[in-house]
Amino acid sequence: MAKLSSKGSGAGLAAAVAGLLAFMVFYGLFSFGLVGAVLIGLLVAVIVWIVLWLGWGEGRPEEGRSTAARAAPADPVEEMNTGTTTGAEFIEDAPEADETRPQDPPQGRPR
Repeated sequence: MAKLSSKGSGAGLAAAVAGLLAFMVFYGLFSFGLVGAVLIGLLVAVIVWIVLWLGWGEGRPEEGRSTAARAAPADPVEEMNTGTTTGAEFIEDAPEADETRPQDPPQGRPR
């Protein structure tokens, strides 16, 4: 698979869009001054770029590398087993539904 962009350029493009959107919101909707809106737009763009740069493309394995190290454990239930009860053993001891259901009230007038 061909690598279409570097880590920084993809994150930079997304950060530029976020910064431009922040500038338009603060300048147009909130009636900030031009300098204040530009500074807020730049601040948003820098923060978005840093966050995206740190996590850009981390979910994809690199070419030629095995994903065995990232694979899930063979038996996830075994990992969760802490020795506590699951409640399944109490199902056998549970009373039948008819035993716990309240009796219907008598119909009609008592004599």
